Amino acid sequence: MLSRLFRYFVYFRRAHATYFAFLLGLLNFVVIQYRLLIEYVPLLKSLFPSMLYFTLTFIALYVPIALALGWFDYRRGVARKELHIATTSNPITREYHLVLNAELIESIARLLELHGEHEQARKLREAYNQFRRLFK
Repeated sequence: MLSRLFRYFVYFRRAHATYFAFLLGLLNFVVIQYRLLIEYVPLLKSLFPSMLYFTLTFIALYVPIALALGWFDYRRGVARKELHIATTSNPITREYHLVLNAELIESIARLLELHGEHEQARKLREAYNQFRRLFK
C-alpha cells in the first residue's frame, strides 16, 4: 500500500513538474506581461489590442527561439555534461552496471581471441578501459 502511494506521488510530481507547472508558468508570464507592460505602454497597446494578439505573437517568437536554444544546449551546451555527471554519480551504474559490463566485455574479448581476432579484442578492452576512466 505504501509503495503504491509513493509510486502515485512520483507520477504526480513528474506530471506536475514537467507539464502543468510549465504550462501554468508560461500562461502566468503571458498574462503578467500583458497586464503590466502592454496595457500601460500606448505604443504596445496599439500593436497588441487584445491579449490574444499578444499571446499569438509571443508564441510565434518564443517557441522557435526556445527550440533553437534547446537544440544548441543538447548539441553543444551543457546537456552532455549534465548527463555525464548524472550517470557517473549514480550508484547503480557504478556498482552493478560497470561490473556486469566488465564481465561481458572480457567474455567477448576472449571469444574474439579464440577466433584469432587478437587486435579486435585489444581494441575492445582498450575502449572499455577508457570508458572506465570516466567513472574515476
